Amino acid sequence: MARTARQTREERREHALSAARAEFARAGMQGSVDLIADRAGVTSSYLLRLFGTKKTLFLAVVERAFEHTLSEYQQATNGKRGNDALQAIQAMDRWLSRHDRVTGMIQLQAFAACDDDDVRAVVATGYGRLVEFVVSVSDATPAELARFMAYGTQRRALAALQMTSGRGVPKWAQLLNTGATADLSR
Repeated sequence: MARTARQTREERREHALSAARAEFARAGMQGSVDLIADRAGVTSSYLLRLFGTKKTLFLAVVERAFEHTLSEYQQATNGKRGNDALQAIQAMDRWLSRHDRVTGMIQLQAFAACDDDDVRAVVATGYGRLVEFVVSVSDATPAELARFMAYGTQRRALAALQMTSGRGVPKWAQLLNTGATADLSR
């Protein structure tokens, strides 16, 4: 009889964070602890022992979503500066919107939950770090920065609607997709 290795507490925590992504992307902070625990292969009570509260788990998932986006932006720039960096970040953001819908939906759910002071603090920190990084590597003007960030939010909204590409995408969404992929370079 083969024995399976027991997971450490940290491994279970990582697995739970991964399981929570889809549920919080779907339902926001109102997501089901029972569904998350089931996906993670643990009991609800153990899941809450790992994180303390559902809100703490939600905050950890939101924080990771913003960290993931920042990491992808950093990798995309890979030493680029100025306009080249802005173009690389923009290309990465377009890719993320099309291929990592869950992260974008978590961020949208987090913005929607900003009536909560703790959520607002995590979102402000994560979003602020994205803005600061874009500015630091691109030297974008305030207008370019605002346009880039607005396009990113629009791309996430279109991805949440499943209207980024393919058959059946209505004309209005096609127009917005085209506008949101416009080159922001100078």
